[in-house]
Amino acid sequence: MTLQQPTISSLIALLLLGSGCSKNDNYSEYPSYQEGNVYIRAYQNGETSVPDFSTKTVIGGESLDKTDWCELDQIMIYYKPAESAEPLSSQLFSFYRPYPDETLFSATMPAQPETNYTYYGAYPSPESIDGTHVTYTLPALQDGSYDMRNYDITDPNTYDSYKGNLDIMIADPQTASALHNGETLGMNFHHQCHVLRIQVPTGRNQWGENVQKLRIEFPTAVVGKMELDLTNPTAIPTLTEGSNTINVELKEPLTESEEDAANGCYVWVFICPTTVNGTIRFTAY
Repeated sequence: MTLQQPTISSLIALLLLGSGCSKNDNYSEYPSYQEGNVYIRAYQNGETSVPDFSTKTVIGGESLDKTDWCELDQIMIYYKPAESAEPLSSQLFSFYRPYPDETLFSATMPAQPETNYTYYGAYPSPESIDGTHVTYTLPALQDGSYDMRNYDITDPNTYDSYKGNLDIMIADPQTASALHNGETLGMNFHHQCHVLRIQVPTGRNQWGENVQKLRIEFPTAVVGKMELDLTNPTAIPTLTEGSNTINVELKEPLTESEEDAANGCYVWVFICPTTVNGTIRFTAY
């Protein structure tokens, strides 16, 4: 891994994490179950109980290894009668209530005929779907923030600009009966991207200036159109229209901070999971 001039010492770590935000940890202030709604319990790692919000979408925790769903997040649920060749129906579920071991999403669904269904889940809502294959764009221009947030959580007038972030997730398919009012289905979501964490540890900025932009060149394509299979959430995504260069226009300058500090200054870059053999070049501006 090399660093082009002007030089700046940096610490880089690959993480498999998620991205989102919950501004309220007082769970009693969120609504309880409501008549007319059905619910999705979103969790991770095949468990129905995962401590400390380990699935979801804003980075945190003392070791920067915890993530939370954002109160504006929505997940897309697809479903069809089990074992049938029917096309998928879809329903958008919205963030409803967080818990320490899972987060509840809710929707008002149309009545389903009584039979077993296969349910699939994706976050955020895909750009397109073909059969059980969904497509997202992992952009070559990123802003260095973990959630690509373009809204103010205190200003409801800005909420419409939030369309989810780059922490793409696909859920394990679930077979269950028709969902009726007040019923809940648990789904286990898998993160689909790798994340670069870039930091300038205190005392190691040889350039002497704060970084406003980064150009990162990989020896292989790492961004572009990502196609994922809803039936196989652990499969490696297919990347097309790929680019090996990512430009990062930072919302906030990259400054020195204590190494690995929870409140440190970091740049986060999302890439498609792939084998990277060779030199990664960084140019700082």
